[in-house]
Amino acid sequence: SKYPQFLWFTKINNITFFLHESSALLLVFNLIFVRPSSLLSFHCFIHT
Repeated sequence: SKYPQFLWFTKINNITFFLHESSALLLVFNLIFVRPSSLLSFHCFIHT
C-alpha cells in the first residue's frame, strides 16, 4: 500500500518541478521577448 502513495508523491513532485521550470522559462521569455517589444510599441505610441 506504500508504493502507490510513493508513486503519487513522485508524480506530484514532477508536476511541481515542471511548473517551476516552465514558470522560470516563461519569466525568461517574458524578459527577453515580451518586455522589449511592449516597451518599443509604447515608445512608438508616445512619439506618434
